Amino acid sequence: MGIDIVNKPDIIASAMYLPLRSKCFNGVFAFDVLEHIENIDRVLQECRRILKEGGKMLILSPNTLGFGFYDSFADPTHIHHFTWYTIKKILLRNGFKITDTIPLHLHITWPLRRIIKRILQAVQQSICIVCERL
Repeated sequence: MGIDIVNKPDIIASAMYLPLRSKCFNGVFAFDVLEHIENIDRVLQECRRILKEGGKMLILSPNTLGFGFYDSFADPTHIHHFTWYTIKKILLRNGFKITDTIPLHLHITWPLRRIIKRILQAVQQSICIVCERL
């Protein structure tokens, strides 16, 4: 089910007030959404509300401290600019636990992956996190 305030979604709604029952979904996908939202805590509370116990959310957002720096600041509709640390902190504050971080490698870095795995994650273009409703 797609929800958006524009385009052609299944439901036209604000992410701050989802017209859905509580605990009705196993998963939520937020791809390039949170950086556009003024009240992130409110939106994450709504996502948490509609997720079933143990439900998961997959979040994708530009990485401000990595190769996503340009993506983050080039779009004037981006209200927030996230790093791995800030997005994790926000999720924990809103009742989620991080279950996985997904590396999105640049093709040019493939020979270096084993050598500098942690550094590559820190500078990759996008933050991709799976979190679970507590």
